[in-house]
Amino acid sequence: MAAVRAKEIILPAVVELQKIDSAALAGNSYTAKTISRAVSALQMHLKDADKLFAQVETNFQSAGGNELLGQVARRMSAITGEINLIWRTMELLRQAHDHKVNSLRNDGFTQAQIDQIEPDPQQQLADHAAAIKALQAEQEKLHAFVATAPAYELHHLAGTSFEGGLNQLEVA
Repeated sequence: MAAVRAKEIILPAVVELQKIDSAALAGNSYTAKTISRAVSALQMHLKDADKLFAQVETNFQSAGGNELLGQVARRMSAITGEINLIWRTMELLRQAHDHKVNSLRNDGFTQAQIDQIEPDPQQQLADHAAAIKALQAEQEKLHAFVATAPAYELHHLAGTSFEGGLNQLEVA
């Protein structure tokens, strides 16, 4: 966030510029006024950054604040488990299908009969793969939200169950 970077750089510069006294300038009033104007301009920029920080904090708190952050962290953890469960479900679905097909072949059924009895699970597998893709997209958005600390840019939550913060989640 630009305001964080500006504050990190400008604040120490202002502190150092304020240390310059008339003795260091050998009484040069023009240079003293120039430094004073520079300090004033930099302080105005710092005030703008502080306003932005205050607005970000207000937005974060109105969206649920630390409770939102905790729920996002829990959801990120849960998504990993959900993805693993779906992968395992897909593996078991494929294994069960293959086992059933082999068993039917061994019992003398034709391929046409097998296709009638045990249809290929491609659509189910595709649905599971789509669910994994959606979960991964949600996880990426949640990671992006957390990565914007300390500002916690709420726009990263768009398209997740946390879109609009906790207040929107409670209404839904």
